[in-house]
Amino acid sequence: MNLRNIRLNEKMKYKGLCEMLEIEVKTDTRAKQRQFQDIQRYLNITKDKTWYTITGIKEVVDPKIDGRKNNSRPLEIGEDIDNCLLAYFCDEDISYLRTTNRQLGEIVGLINCNYKVACKEKNRLYNYANDKFKLENTEAMYDVLDRAYDKLRNTFHKSLERLESKGHIAFESIIFINDFGRIANVKECKIIKKTKKEVLASMGGNMQKIIRNDKKMKEYFSRVDYLCANAIKGYKSGFEGFEIVIVAEDMEKMDYKTLKMNINQKYISSVIRNIKKSISKRKSKMLAEEKIHRQTGTENEEVLNKWNYSRMNANYLRGAKKIIDLLIDIDYPDVKKELREYSNARREKKYNGGYSLTYEMYISDMLERQQDEGYHYAQIQQYLE
Repeated sequence: MNLRNIRLNEKMKYKGLCEMLEIEVKTDTRAKQRQFQDIQRYLNITKDKTWYTITGIKEVVDPKIDGRKNNSRPLEIGEDIDNCLLAYFCDEDISYLRTTNRQLGEIVGLINCNYKVACKEKNRLYNYANDKFKLENTEAMYDVLDRAYDKLRNTFHKSLERLESKGHIAFESIIFINDFGRIANVKECKIIKKTKKEVLASMGGNMQKIIRNDKKMKEYFSRVDYLCANAIKGYKSGFEGFEIVIVAEDMEKMDYKTLKMNINQKYISSVIRNIKKSISKRKSKMLAEEKIHRQTGTENEEVLNKWNYSRMNANYLRGAKKIIDLLIDIDYPDVKKELREYSNARREKKYNGGYSLTYEMYISDMLERQQDEGYHYAQIQQYLE
């Protein structure tokens, strides 16, 4: 954080504040809140809706507050994850590992094998789940996916840091090039990170919205891969992960399967509890807003928003629980084969349904078939141009 260019008593938006302080522009709401709390340690700053005003610089920096001290749940599951990773390393006799957040999520039981399919083919999986479970809206699936994505993104770096501080492991954050072909060097890492930042900015700067939209997500990664391929020799694709070395020689033997099952059950309960809480908050907010708008005689946009209504529908919670089983419950079977058969049946029905295919439908079917055969999206992007 750079405090040399502070402009006092000047109103500015969030992005302008980040540029002035030379800090990362966050897209996640909770990440923004944590970042703002950290800024308040250094500055006297006020916030009015979306405007920020710095009134002074603190002579003494406030101590950093650990939010876990008054809430044992996050720390408890964090300790479970740490122990589960150690038990896995011990059970599998692993001394060295290259892995990703998603793979670690499967190892400790935060997700099951179907989560990978959901990340690659959200729309196709939604159609499958909708026919199987009668979801009636997309919000249940995407809300569960968002929670799982945030959990995976924010969990394992901290867990590995704790294990490293205790002398169990040594690890490094890395970028894999061409699946697990090789690790990007320092120069290549800078190129990839800069490219991702520029592409994200050109697409609106909100990664959460991109993740929720299959077409935008594919466009984002296709553009990143295309630009990086022009700058890095032999580059086709890249993704972030970890390189882990187990340094402890005599680790305590723990029951890996029991630890994994306990984490899975705790996390499922946590997701359901948070979804119920968000429904309750949404209802309270809408009722409060409606009371104000009745008094002023104006329309309440919150009430008119169909997405709010769909999330308070009884089918929303039922659908969310079905999606939690599908993507998180580790006892749920792998649906990859069933999903492929379902897609083939839909495709056959589309061709034999008595109507002619549009160009867009033809391209969509071709993409599905090529992705089933393992092609990377960037390799077939030329057909869309």
